[in-house]
Amino acid sequence: APLNVCDITFGPDGAMYFITGGRGSQSGLYRVTWTGTDADLPMPPAAEPVVSETSLAAAREARALRHELERFHGRQVDGAIDTAWPVLGSSDVWLRHAARTAMEFQPAESWRNRAYAESDALTSLTALLALARTDDAAHQPQLLAALQQHLNGDLTTEQLLLALRTLQITLIRQGTPPIDDPSAAGLLVMIRQNLQSRYPAKDLRENWLLCELLIHLQSPVVLSRTLDLLEAAATQEEQIFCAKALAQIEDGWSPSDRRRMLNWLQHGLRFRGGRIVEQSVRAIRDAVILQLSENDRVQLADLLTAVNETISPTELDVERPVIQRWTVDDFADNSGSDHQSNRANGRMALAAVRCLKCHRVGDEGGRDGPDLTQVGKRFDRRMILESILDPSRVIDPKYRQTTYALKSGEVVIGRALQVSRSKLVIETNAMTGASLEISRDAIDESAPSSVSLMPAGLVDSLTQQEILDLISYLQNPEGL
Repeated sequence: APLNVCDITFGPDGAMYFITGGRGSQSGLYRVTWTGTDADLPMPPAAEPVVSETSLAAAREARALRHELERFHGRQVDGAIDTAWPVLGSSDVWLRHAARTAMEFQPAESWRNRAYAESDALTSLTALLALARTDDAAHQPQLLAALQQHLNGDLTTEQLLLALRTLQITLIRQGTPPIDDPSAAGLLVMIRQNLQSRYPAKDLRENWLLCELLIHLQSPVVLSRTLDLLEAAATQEEQIFCAKALAQIEDGWSPSDRRRMLNWLQHGLRFRGGRIVEQSVRAIRDAVILQLSENDRVQLADLLTAVNETISPTELDVERPVIQRWTVDDFADNSGSDHQSNRANGRMALAAVRCLKCHRVGDEGGRDGPDLTQVGKRFDRRMILESILDPSRVIDPKYRQTTYALKSGEVVIGRALQVSRSKLVIETNAMTGASLEISRDAIDESAPSSVSLMPAGLVDSLTQQEILDLISYLQNPEGL
């Protein structure tokens, strides 16, 4: 039977206590105690201290040093450079961060040359990052030359990541020199060659930075290598990153490359996860399609149709006549019993009434409503039935809409996607993702809506047996 545990604790009597309920379901308090006979089991040996006194002393010293460095944040102070400099190469990332921040508030001309003369790799790279964040564009060629020298050397993974991030920061803040600029463009070409020799890497963090930099530097090899990475990536997260990066590349695509990308999109649009996952993949799809020429669209018409499919293949787009306006009372005799059911038919019923447009079950369905994969482990048959027949009875706060009465007399109903001091972005249609931007000054009043996003009567086109089959399927969808 479902056990919808909401909270759990252990009492002073040694018993375990937990409560069940939530979302309008029956609540209960349970006390669990030991009833066996082995009450005199030997106690385990005392655990060793988690942290030694030596470690505690070192931590206290590090904390005191960090507080001293933080005194230099936000102001120029005599002696700040000499105090912070030895800490720029610390193995403690927090101390290193505090030292770098202290340097950034001191005039760059007072320590710039010291940064370029530094021989310790980690100290030098941390100082170069501070220059990338604060120095003038006029000094960028010298900074790029120092970074190139580091990239040509033997760097640890941590040092390489720092060098790559520093390169990103200087290109963002000081700008990317034009290719005909002899003072810096030649350096960028050599840096690009170095990055190409490293890409792809075995480390995901390195690939992330290398890919972004090579795209920005218009590498001729980044497209094909990133496509290979996309197809070999083991996780959704890696795949989404690669696809998002590829969507930024406008030139150099062959028909074969386009097909590989569109083939991946068919797979990516079925990724598991929350709404942000789906929105991310759809945004990638839209960016990829936007880049297609008319000739591309003709050649790739079959794949474009597949990735633009508005009705999931798991949905049955067939109009069914209303059989009865079902209520909970109609199932009084069998909603709580284990009737003879056909869960395979329940799966078909779920598709027939288009539940999967909003809800996800296993690997199928949408993400606009709660995931129903585990609903059978949380609620009993009657609770599931009540939620289907009367969806507004109990509304999940995450999916509750708000009614906004505007001063113009207009009424807007939806969910707030973005909230700032001056405006709100309201999603007005969960199915299409349509949204509306509203100024806070335009709102007269707002109140939570008592009406669920899920419309009532969705299963009125099903027979009683089909509804019971549907509930049986939801109780154990993995059993088919």
